[in-house]
Amino acid sequence: EEQGLASLAALCASAPAIVEKLVSAEAGVHARVLAEVAQAAIEALRRDMASWSLGFETLRTLSRSKLERAWADPRAAQADFGQDVAIGARLHRVQRLRAKAKFEKWLVSEASVDAPLVAFGSEGVGKTWAVLDWLHDGHLSETILLTVPSSALPALGAITELSVKRFIADRLYELAGRRDPAHWLVRLDLLLRRPPEEGPVVTLFLDGINQEPSAPWLALLKALQGPAFAGRVLVIVTTRTLHFRDKLANLSGLVVPVSQAEIDAYDLEP
Repeated sequence: EEQGLASLAALCASAPAIVEKLVSAEAGVHARVLAEVAQAAIEALRRDMASWSLGFETLRTLSRSKLERAWADPRAAQADFGQDVAIGARLHRVQRLRAKAKFEKWLVSEASVDAPLVAFGSEGVGKTWAVLDWLHDGHLSETILLTVPSSALPALGAITELSVKRFIADRLYELAGRRDPAHWLVRLDLLLRRPPEEGPVVTLFLDGINQEPSAPWLALLKALQGPAFAGRVLVIVTTRTLHFRDKLANLSGLVVPVSQAEIDAYDLEP
């Protein structure tokens, strides 16, 4: 049955002539017969072996594991976010239903045209908590989720397409913990060749950007709406209301306007 076809069998079926040359004429006959019923498996194998796909699943799994650790372990949360947002470690949690509804509206509509999601609110209303809990529900789990503390941006320097790629590649290096940033810059270039119909590759979660008010946030978001990243990199930002409204002027300089999700104070209203 094709659904249970092993990868090695699909590989042989994709090239019967090579199987015949390297193994035997009889093996080539079997590979040709198999090819007639294995087209879906062969296409899936070709997709998995495409240059833009190699390593994607590993990075996606690593990013999901990192999110799970921050959600469940206060120490991991402090290391990643600079605050204890380990929601899973709490016995009692308040579901941020209004916030989640806004996030889901962004995901099904505005995200597809490269609108960043900005979750903003007063100090202590749980902006990071709300986003993290929503992500833990499984949203964007098909992308590589990169959590970026605002303190990482000053190292970016001048905002160019190359500097932004290096910035993301450094996050991939931190996530994987192997090779070097130069290797991940090459890998990122390949990942960004992913066909648009395959969906976005990376989700950048820029947390607490009000903590670095002098950083060029608008320039970064403009660059991320450029051709190199369009349709491939989604952006989620958290910040305080005053910073978003006054310092960033609602990020009105973007070609594609942001999706605004104001996070209210905690309550138990449905």
